[in-house]
Amino acid sequence: MNLNDIVFAHFQEKNKREFGRYRATDIYKIKKGYLTPENYFEDKHIDWDGIANMFPGMAYELMLHEILNETKIEYQKKYEYKIDDEITIVVVTDFETDTKVFETKFPLKYRTEICEWHKDQMEMQNMVTNKDVYQVQFLDRDEMKRQEKLLVANKYIPSPLRRKNIIKLIKNFNKQLNQYYGR
Repeated sequence: MNLNDIVFAHFQEKNKREFGRYRATDIYKIKKGYLTPENYFEDKHIDWDGIANMFPGMAYELMLHEILNETKIEYQKKYEYKIDDEITIVVVTDFETDTKVFETKFPLKYRTEICEWHKDQMEMQNMVTNKDVYQVQFLDRDEMKRQEKLLVANKYIPSPLRRKNIIKLIKNFNKQLNQYYGR
């Protein structure tokens, strides 16, 4: 048994996308053209560079979940936002209290502001929960020692314009996807 092979295989899961169901985490990819009707259903391949970027954040998030397990903070609560009878956006929150949502990230470098590529996801979290959303950034080892804390939280400011543009984008993408596949 080679642990590296097991880890690599874990990240090569088959894509389970469906017509009319879109993930909040994919909105930015659609907006930037990384996710298209042509590649929407392709199985994802993640190389070791991608795994190296994802794994530490996942480990931090799971450890935080274990620490918070005894609290009333919910972990990975799933919502479905129906745009219409045909289109649904699936939104998952990392951590959620009665009044707040915490979306965890482990960026390659310390950031003092919320990255543009996370704002669409956080807008959807605000839309489905009607709660304040915070991007919780895990700090790397050196930054932890410098700031003497594990993480920092930045509050996301909701944007009616962003919300409107997300709905328009997803409707348009759904139309393109259906046309591409002759539906």
